[in-house]
Amino acid sequence: PLSRPVQVDIGRIHYDGHRYIGPKENNRSELKADGVTWFIGCAGPMGMMHVQRALSLPNPPRTIIGTDRHDMRLDALRERFGDVAKERGVELLLYNVRTNGLPD
Repeated sequence: PLSRPVQVDIGRIHYDGHRYIGPKENNRSELKADGVTWFIGCAGPMGMMHVQRALSLPNPPRTIIGTDRHDMRLDALRERFGDVAKERGVELLLYNVRTNGLPD
């Protein structure tokens, strides 16, 4: 664990291939039921696939945070999966990191 907050340029994870690796003890490869998950670049084809999969799990995360850099894509994701998220009791939070950043 770090003793301070860290700023991460989300676009660099995808476009420059940056990887952030957690502790070795974390060998879980499935999303945590009733947990919180964050999908970076959520509104492109692969990101939408991950959001859809998370929403279709028998026990989905309670919150899905999605970030992207394009409002039109975020709107399309919200339109496609917003009702499904509500039906499943999942809070779907979508942010454009280019224009809005993330809430505190």
